[in-house]
Amino acid sequence: MTNLSSRWRLGMLAGLFIAAVAVAVQTVRPIRSGSVGPDAVAPVIEFQRLLAGQQVEGHLTQTSKPLLDLVYGVLYGLSGDWRPVAWAAILAFALCVVLAAVLAERVGGFASGAFAAVAFLVSPILLVDISLAYAITWMTLFLLVAGLAVTAERPRYLVAGLSLVLAVLVRPEVLAVVAVALGALVLLEIRAAVRHRQRPPGRAYLTLVGFLAIPILLAHDGLVFGDPLFWTSTALANSEGRDVRNLVEMFGWMWQHFLGQIALLPLAAASIYVLVARRRWALAVGLVGVVGGIAGLFIVTGARGTFLSSRYLVPIDLGLLFAAAIGVSVLDVPEIRRRLGQLLQPGVRRLVLPIAGGLLVALAVAPIAQLDTATRASIATQLKLHANAQRAFEAIDAKLGARPSWHGLPPGRDIADHPLVIAPPTLRAQGVADLGLPLTDVAYSYLTFLDPANGKPAPGTFIYHDRLDDDPADPRYKLLEISQPTVIDGSRYVPILVDEAAGMWVLRVEDAASP
Repeated sequence: MTNLSSRWRLGMLAGLFIAAVAVAVQTVRPIRSGSVGPDAVAPVIEFQRLLAGQQVEGHLTQTSKPLLDLVYGVLYGLSGDWRPVAWAAILAFALCVVLAAVLAERVGGFASGAFAAVAFLVSPILLVDISLAYAITWMTLFLLVAGLAVTAERPRYLVAGLSLVLAVLVRPEVLAVVAVALGALVLLEIRAAVRHRQRPPGRAYLTLVGFLAIPILLAHDGLVFGDPLFWTSTALANSEGRDVRNLVEMFGWMWQHFLGQIALLPLAAASIYVLVARRRWALAVGLVGVVGGIAGLFIVTGARGTFLSSRYLVPIDLGLLFAAAIGVSVLDVPEIRRRLGQLLQPGVRRLVLPIAGGLLVALAVAPIAQLDTATRASIATQLKLHANAQRAFEAIDAKLGARPSWHGLPPGRDIADHPLVIAPPTLRAQGVADLGLPLTDVAYSYLTFLDPANGKPAPGTFIYHDRLDDDPADPRYKLLEISQPTVIDGSRYVPILVDEAAGMWVLRVEDAASP
């Protein structure tokens, strides 16, 4: 850190990395199993189809994340286990915490670095994200690398551009950041031409390498889905039948969301002064892109008929959190420092005091996962659900016997009318991967697939019902909560795994006349 020996600096960063890993391990507990969500499983399915040289054969609704195809696809393919995927997310989180502290300290000093270290370490957004092995953590990591590249003593614009490519390949909305960078360069060129000022450095245009993510996304989706623009239409397709907002309502919704971050807003606003005063123009453009660019993108897409929930806005929230870390440095008032300097040793005044101040401010205004009931409940539910799923799919796998192969199936087919396995909605993609089944043969446990009046489910179907993901109050799901063979609407339901305490049932449907 600033004016700190390399040995002390490395020691502090190593300690922060270890602390971040410890917090993440305590959160995710990836020893017996690795917790993953559907957006982490979908890349594995896509990677398998890419290796086989075929398109996805059925219903998959997650937005494309080509980089996670490679990372998660390789890790799961080599191990057949979700724990390496969970550990990869943990390591990405720990690097995020360290790099956020380094970048904030580089711009704002020790207080900013301490604020960023604590705020990212206890961030509900990041801890929920790693409990699912989702992409926000990876996106944040690559954005921080880009920030470090442009704030280096000799800016590394190409490194920043390549980092933006990787960020887009896990969260396509990061293209808004690249677009803001392009807009800033155009404005600087116009200013230089009109007022005869200095032009932006030619190397700064290397940040626009980030747009190279677009042809990669087009090629990926063309190969996987047969539609190069699948990544642009996924959210819109998932919005069918849901309430959407018009332009005015989108502005109001966004405004209300920003007001929800009221404790961070003064410090985030102060970061503008800090970045301008210290001439950190490139980082300022990046933060404007993350907060303003992504917000503008979502306002436009939402007004055009795309349903957006608050989880779409977490990149903006993390941008505000980092901006607040930069803004903390305005609290370093010279007169206060001078007066305290008369009472404290120079080393304490220079190092310990600002670090302690940054820590205290972070604990006062930053969201803390460990104190957030909703965050703790969400993570606990996800861990229990994944533990249940591991047992359920192992039980189904043991009874499934010969199964259809997804190799060579034609693209574009939806879920079969009589699927082989019915699983809770959140776990459907995991069932496809863990059981090695075609996407067409694993259905969501929606009641359309559990409608005896229409001959569903058919004999031979395996049903996994979990109260953590299905509606526990719906009486039609209650029919599945049995502990012995039961005839329901002409079919015999045979339990193969029951754990009422965990709220899970795995059943096999048979013909009522079978012995």
